[in-house]
Amino acid sequence: MSVEKKYGTYYWCVRISKDEEAYVHADIAEVLNGTLFFARKRKNKETGKDEIQVNLAFASGHWESFYAASVVDGCPIAVEHWIRNGQDLAKIGFSK
Repeated sequence: MSVEKKYGTYYWCVRISKDEEAYVHADIAEVLNGTLFFARKRKNKETGKDEIQVNLAFASGHWESFYAASVVDGCPIAVEHWIRNGQDLAKIGFSK
């Protein structure tokens, strides 16, 4: 079974601290009361109904940010330009 089928279609990056990131497969990313949840959608074999299965959760205060990431290089996928200290990171190579 592929990772996408087992854990979810989308790839996410969670920044835990300046020096630590986690990359997660999940169909859904949601923040509830400060807790960041990653889950997958699946069909219950007995009832045939859609269910949500939590893959991973980060407690409030234990993560800084998260974004949909590229499976190729882990960079944010929805970003056209990223400017840091006046430099366009797309021109110099994205650096996290």
